[in-house]
Amino acid sequence: MSLLTGSINHRGQWVLSIMLGLLAVFFILPLVLVAAVSLSSEESIAENGFRFLPRALSFEAYNYIFTNSARILRAFGVSIIVTLGGSLM
Repeated sequence: MSLLTGSINHRGQWVLSIMLGLLAVFFILPLVLVAAVSLSSEESIAENGFRFLPRALSFEAYNYIFTNSARILRAFGVSIIVTLGGSLM
């Protein structure tokens, strides 16, 4: 059948599936890396760089976020105000 009728042959489905699978991996890997880095210590990142599997597990980043939540929320507020202000100009 023709591509104009909406059907794709079996080989075309495999090619599209592989391409979409690779695209999904390329979009998901950075998110996984951010999660892994957030669980690494500063020293480990300085010594070993960014890694998908942290050498030393640390919750320092999350401790900082929860103990300094007012500072984090104020930073988000400033970002929102600057964004809205720039958009309205």
